[in-house]
Amino acid sequence: MKRPSLIFYPQMRKVVDHYIASPHYRGESLLPIAEFEQGRRLPGPVVVLARGGHYHHYDLDHIRALRERGQIPSAGGTTLVLFDWHEDLDHDPRGTQLGNGTWAYLGLERGAYANAYVIGVNPRGWNELNSVLWEEDEIHPTTEETLRLLDRVCLFPLVAAHYCLKLFPECEPYLAENESVDQYFAVSEGRFVVVRFKGADEVSYRARKAGLVVSIDLDVLRRSEVKADCPQGAMSVDGLLGHLDRLRRTGPVNTILVCGLTESPESQDDVSLESVARILSLSSEIVGAEEA
Repeated sequence: MKRPSLIFYPQMRKVVDHYIASPHYRGESLLPIAEFEQGRRLPGPVVVLARGGHYHHYDLDHIRALRERGQIPSAGGTTLVLFDWHEDLDHDPRGTQLGNGTWAYLGLERGAYANAYVIGVNPRGWNELNSVLWEEDEIHPTTEETLRLLDRVCLFPLVAAHYCLKLFPECEPYLAENESVDQYFAVSEGRFVVVRFKGADEVSYRARKAGLVVSIDLDVLRRSEVKADCPQGAMSVDGLLGHLDRLRRTGPVNTILVCGLTESPESQDDVSLESVARILSLSSEIVGAEEA
């Protein structure tokens, strides 16, 4: 088995120092992001410890760079599995700008991966019919068209939840075929559909491709275990590790990208450092298994 590499940003130096001094450390090669960006080819698989959640869209750069180095298969053979308290799928048909809340959608549109599983999101997520935007004293409805994405996206909130989406009749077959959809009720006259999505514990990954990229935003975890810099969810570290164990039983994992921890060294407390160390340790074990 080739030794994995842990690529890290300077804002995570304290985390790395804690990790290598802990019993969780697996002897990964440590590589600052600046050295990785110089094009150095790595002999083994990669785990990336990236910046806070406001920079989650950097993962598209990580995926591109790793694919150029031959460590991630072509987009058509790759699935993204995203653990996040937020969907990161904002979809405005008038045009979507790249950011930490839109990157997963734009990755689909720009051909970074073929499909995506989004797991652990807020079960009180968006409601496309009732949401409104305030811009320069104007109020207007949102323009999300989530139903159009459900041929390529499986959405598993932290627990089973109902979403109210705009109905596009030509896309209704996506609901019957999507493994994350438990039930749905379409009202053609009102052009809406109520969808009950299954909870995170029901994910099966039957649509995963041979290639797999995992992206973990630590804001999916409860604040008592990790201090993130965005609103946080309620998944436990043990729960996340269980999800990763379950995921690796479906086949090889090419790389795991971790972001979302607060960048303030003062807020990177001992509990957070220990939690991230455990996540990094299992991540390296999982990606390393591909080379066994």
